Amino acid sequence: MPRDAIVEKFSADMSRSVVRISLGERRKALESLPWVEQAGVQRVLPNRIHVEITERTPVAFLRTANELSLVDAYGMILERPAEGEFRFPGRERHQRIRAARCARTAYEIICAVHEGD
Repeated sequence: MPRDAIVEKFSADMSRSVVRISLGERRKALESLPWVEQAGVQRVLPNRIHVEITERTPVAFLRTANELSLVDAYGMILERPAEGEFRFPGRERHQRIRAARCARTAYEIICAVHEGD
């Protein structure tokens, strides 16, 4: 997860008092990032915000028309980072099966939407 993507979610708050920052809104903004599974945001008075991020863990590859993406255990399709190598031999079989089913459902929905265009 690039640090810049996280910092960007707080860019409007840089000159504000930490008391005026909506922690719930910032948590939701962080959780909207594809690789963020869960986020925690807390005030640390007098002038800091503490952020904890739980990144999604890819468990399988998903091949679409021209791309090779990653999929987490919940079927969330993740863009493959430019750097890094992924292998999944140690992952639980049931996680890979669940991810594959969720990814297939997501792919079918995407195809159905594009057919309606």
